[in-house]
Amino acid sequence: MERWKDIEGYEGLYQVSNEGRVRSLNYNHTGRAKNLSLVVVKNGYIIVGLTKNGKTTRKYVHRLVAETFIPNPNHYGCVNHKNEDKTLNSVENLEWCDHRYNDNYGSRNEKIKTFARNREDQSKKVYQYTLDGELVYIYPSTRECGRNGFQQSNVQRCCTGEHRQHKGYKWSYEPL
Repeated sequence: MERWKDIEGYEGLYQVSNEGRVRSLNYNHTGRAKNLSLVVVKNGYIIVGLTKNGKTTRKYVHRLVAETFIPNPNHYGCVNHKNEDKTLNSVENLEWCDHRYNDNYGSRNEKIKTFARNREDQSKKVYQYTLDGELVYIYPSTRECGRNGFQQSNVQRCCTGEHRQHKGYKWSYEPL
């Protein structure tokens, strides 16, 4: 069952629910309550704008839910999404934690390693060969291959052995 509580510092103005929704208690000075629009920002989290004394402040919804509904006896500074979905802000999906726990939670580190590997691959020299094994050209990076009409990700897959050829050429990070 959805429960609503006043947001600290905005008592009588705004409430947050244990399901991650936020409402104004006096929407447009009409005396009526209305659920507010929530916005997904570039980092994937959901924010909401709260106005008090003519000043609007953007707040992360997951923090509002945690601060309002989840005890924090250890005074942790981070709120973790247990299922790693930053848009699911129900009490059941949130927990207080420290930075180390949050940074090492779930698949985050694997995603970072994959990203770093891809960035590293983009800066390696790339050797282009005919299917017969004759050297055609040496590119400074997969990005440069992309600028020259080849699909950067496919060239990268060829270089790592995931694909055999791309656009009638073999590709490698090392000379054959």
